[in-house]
Amino acid sequence: MARQLHAALHLRRRHAPPRLDRDSRAGGKNISQIDLDKGLRTAQSPALLAIGLGLVAVGAALAALVFANWSYILSVTKNSVAAAAGGAAASLLALMGLALVYASCEVRLGVARSAA
Repeated sequence: MARQLHAALHLRRRHAPPRLDRDSRAGGKNISQIDLDKGLRTAQSPALLAIGLGLVAVGAALAALVFANWSYILSVTKNSVAAAAGGAAASLLALMGLALVYASCEVRLGVARSAA
């Protein structure tokens, strides 16, 4: 019995399980297998688009504020790297927003057809 259990566990580690896709957004119990031969398609996400555009707007506004008041920030921080860190953080916030906008786009991945 122990040998059969060991063999079953060994086989399970060597062979990957089939890819599964969850149908429910909140972690429900509907799990189905993905057919990768048909290709993969994801719909556009309006929530990601809205959040991404919001981050781009906030990041761009903060970066413009930092760069418009650059000399004042340098005088207050006594030429510290804090001024540069503020500008970099604002710019990175806008870049994160752009990444979310890109992630919100619809994706269609086709499977290469073999010439058989």
